[in-house]
Amino acid sequence: MPDAIPHSMSLPMMHKLHRLAEQRAIYFAELATSGRWQHYFSRAELDAKLKETAGLAAYWQRAIGIARVADGR
Repeated sequence: MPDAIPHSMSLPMMHKLHRLAEQRAIYFAELATSGRWQHYFSRAELDAKLKETAGLAAYWQRAIGIARVADGR
């Protein structure tokens, strides 16, 4: 995860990155519930991917909130 958001990053770009992070989190959640993960990952790898993708989605959600406050929205 990036430590800081570049000042030049626009709010629409942050929304796109958040949507991508959410889609990736949904993909891994679907792998977990369907059992298909067993073809691609060990249980520890899947757990790490689930944690990572949820963390990235949460990161971009927080970044959007911070950007909105900074922009006065």
